[in-house]
Parts: sequence; C-alpha cells; structure tokens
Amino acid sequence: MDEVESPSLTEVIIYIILQPGQFVDDESLDDDEDWEDWCEDGNDVEEVLCLFCSEKFHSVEKLIHHLKEYHNFNLETVANRYGFDVYGRIKLINYIRLTHPLPNFWENISDSIPWESENFLKPVISDDLLLRYVIDMEDTFESGAIDADMEGDELQNQRLQEKRLAESENRAYMAECTLTELRNELENARLLRSTLREILLDTTDAKEDAKEDELRFCSSDDAYFNSYSGTQIHEEMLKDRIRTEAYMNFILNNPALFRDKIVLDVGCGTGILSMFAAKAGCRHVYAIDQSDIINYARDIVMENQLENKITLIKGKVEDVKLPIEKVDVIISEWMGYCLLFESMLDSVIFAREKWLTVDGQVYPNSCSLNAVAINDKIMHDKSIEFWDNVYGFKMSCLKSTVLDDADIAVVKSETIISDICCLKILDVSSVKVDELNFQCPISLKINQAGCITALVVYFDTFFSKTESFSTGPCAPATHWGQTIFHLRDRLNVEKGEQIFGQFSCMKNKENHRNLNVNIVLESSINKNTFKLQQVYYLR
Repeated sequence: MDEVESPSLTEVIIYIILQPGQFVDDESLDDDEDWEDWCEDGNDVEEVLCLFCSEKFHSVEKLIHHLKEYHNFNLETVANRYGFDVYGRIKLINYIRLTHPLPNFWENISDSIPWESENFLKPVISDDLLLRYVIDMEDTFESGAIDADMEGDELQNQRLQEKRLAESENRAYMAECTLTELRNELENARLLRSTLREILLDTTDAKEDAKEDELRFCSSDDAYFNSYSGTQIHEEMLKDRIRTEAYMNFILNNPALFRDKIVLDVGCGTGILSMFAAKAGCRHVYAIDQSDIINYARDIVMENQLENKITLIKGKVEDVKLPIEKVDVIISEWMGYCLLFESMLDSVIFAREKWLTVDGQVYPNSCSLNAVAINDKIMHDKSIEFWDNVYGFKMSCLKSTVLDDADIAVVKSETIISDICCLKILDVSSVKVDELNFQCPISLKINQAGCITALVVYFDTFFSKTESFSTGPCAPATHWGQTIFHLRDRLNVEKGEQIFGQFSCMKNKENHRNLNVNIVLESSINKNTFKLQQVYYLR
C-alpha cells in the first residue's frame, strides 16, 4: 500500500466541520487508512447552491461559470485582491451565504473586511461543495497557480503587487493586534467545539453528547437561578416603581380579569405579583420559582395571611407538577435586557402550552423591541476612544474586547438623532420558542445631522390598550436601562438620511440564556457611504 500523507491541521479542522456525524479522536488521526476513507467519503454531494440566487449545479466548475456570466462575480478575483489563503476563502463564502449581499459588495469595502471574524469559519450550508472545492485547492492557492481569469504579464504583475500589498497590510494589522490573538484563538476553539456538538446532535448515535449538552445547560441554569437567590436583585426590582406599579395597577384596576380565576405566577420571586392577584380576588394562585428566594416568599405569604390563597412550588416550570390540570391566567415578569436576555420567556411559553385554558390569558400579553440611533460622543469617548490614548500609550487593540459586549445604561433622550424603528413585536399569547431567534430589517430616518455613535435597543410592555410601560430613553428610567451597541467608528449622517440594515438576535449555543446579536448598518447619500457589521454578546 502506498504511503499516505498525514492530513494538515487545516484539513482536519475543516473536515470535521463539514462531515456531519463524524467524530475524530487522537488515535483515529494516526490511522492513515482512515484518513484515506475520509477523503473518499465526501463525494456524495451532488449539487452546490449559487452564492447569489437559488440556482443549483452539479459541479463547482459550472457554478463558477454561472457566477461570472450571470452575476459578474469572480471568487478568485476577490480572494486575490485581499491575499486570502484557504481560511480567508472559507470566511468569504460563508459571509456571502449568511448575509446575502449584492454581487458587487466587495467593490465598496474600504476599511475593515466584514468577514474577518472567526465566526465565519462555521459553514452556513452543511456539506457545502464549494467549501470542499476551496479546501481541495488549498495547495494551489498557496503556490499561486490559480489564474482568476487575468491574462498577460501586466495583469499578473498587477495582481501580484495587489496581493503583496494586501499581505503587508494584513501583517501590520496582526502586529497591532498581538494582544488579542490568544483571545481570538480561544473564541475560535469555542466556535469549533459548538459546531461539532451541533453536528453530532444531528446524528442518531449522539446520545452521549446530548447528555453532555444537557449537563452544560443545567450548569447555566444553576448559575441563572443562583443569581436570583439573594435579596439585593429583588430589592432592585421591587424599587423599580415603573415596573412594579405597572403590574399592580393593571391587576388591581382590572379585578374582573382575576376574580374567581386560577392564576399561575411563573418565576414568582418574592411573590409580589401573586399577592396582587390574591388581593384582586382570584380563587387561588400557584407560584413557581426555582431560586432559593422562594423560601423567603413562603414567609412573606404567611406574614400577610395569604397561605390559603397562594401555593408556592419550588422547581423549574418545565419539571414541576401542579395539583390542577389548567389555569385561567398566567402572570410573569420575564423580560430581560434587550427583552430576551436570560430566556425566561421560554418557560412562560412552556407553561402556556401545558396549563393555560383555551380562553385563558397571559399578562403582559405583548411586547415590542425597538431601536434608535444616538449621538453621544462623551459616552463613546469613555467606552471606545479611551483606548486610543491611555496615559500617552495606544491600546486600540483592546477596543474589540469592549465592543464585543453590549452595554447596559440609561441613555439621555437628547442624544437620540433618529426616529424609532420597531424591530420585533411579540404576542405572548401565541409566540413560539423558535420565533425568539430572529432576524429583522433596520430602517432609521435621521432627524438631526451629526454622527451615530451607538444603536440603542429597548422594549415596551403592554398589558392592555390602556396599561403599558416603556423602558425607552424618553420614558422614566427603569432597572433595565437600555441596551447599547457601541459602533467601532462614529458614522457621519445628515438630516433626512435613511439608514438601512439588519438586526439578528440568537440564543448563544454555549449558554442558551445569553444572546448573540449581529448588526448590519448601511447608507449611501452624497459623500456618506458606508456599510458596517458588528457582532455583540449579552452575557
């Protein structure tokens, strides 16, 4: 048998990502015959999807011809312009498949490349034949044998110079960001691990990995419930008059909705909502909470002589058993930062589907998630520009660590420079869990010339047509504040300018109570032409 060359690290990593159901351990990597089998296993894919339309092809060569003829797009021209290796080509392909840009998008990129993030190593399409082609051609890319349709010595020299320039710029950038390399590698490792788990869960023989994921989710749940076991966080919420009085006024001012009804309080905390419902004349309240604060809630209920009206149950909503089959009303204060942080709405939906009667009600019954653009140079200087000059030294590479995480703060209303964009409306009586991962368009009309320093997101909560409260910058402050997504660079805008883009909100795969937010903003008016994309985390 001929000697088989051992796979490179690149081949191993990419092969694992693209092969659903395969698991690689140290021993299997040492088996040359297994590696040959792997290389032969990936030939079952028969069709490859176009990058810009719904056309499918039986070979990559036909796809490449289609891209050139019908979309005027040459993958190699773009890759060579930026001096991409196989990693760069993979990120570029996944970026296009994920964001669906126009074919000429790359011509308008002047500063940072929007697909530099290691997140774009994760395939958008499983068994993507185009990615396999790129991997198979890795040695050709490195040797410079791909022509990319440019003929003649002059064009070849031009391409070579452009490639060298791009490589020089890339080396300069990497030198400046040396301090963040370890962090990026760690994030990439987490991404690969998450991807592997997701792939393995798609197979029928992944039960052990499913158990591991269950333990991981239990761990994140334990941390979540422990954070609500102390008094301080409940004191903060109870002292939030906007929040607490909104619930109190709705319940006590609408006794007909609660009189003689069976009420379920999801995540009862100190039991304040349960006691409001008891005061409104309900028949009985069943209050559920997994955190240890429920032990104090029992004392509070007894102290107010409501133990015959309120039954407190310790446990997760998904695990407990109620002594009754159905309830008439569900009340809960489930909203988190950016509305969906901590994923408590999932438990409310579970309770609704399991226990609510057909004509039952959930309160609050709807919420809207909204966004505005702000111009707050002072905040931007303190959070972002600060790193450009720290006691006379540049620490700009640390900006990325700050930009990764969304801020929570109260925004001054006078800093708002756009109208309001409603990103999402949730009907709590009907919304499904899978709808809580979403992507929606952004449309902001600028009403004051200046610069955008951040996108601010907040939510409004509705109990009825007349009862509601807002967490926005123009309303009285609440303990939620607003969620602030700082932009790396200030964007100059003119009055009347229309800003478009996309807002994507997804549960984090490592901790389902955290959120990953992806924001794309773009505009083209006079000299103000820009397009930016940033990924943020709420954790």
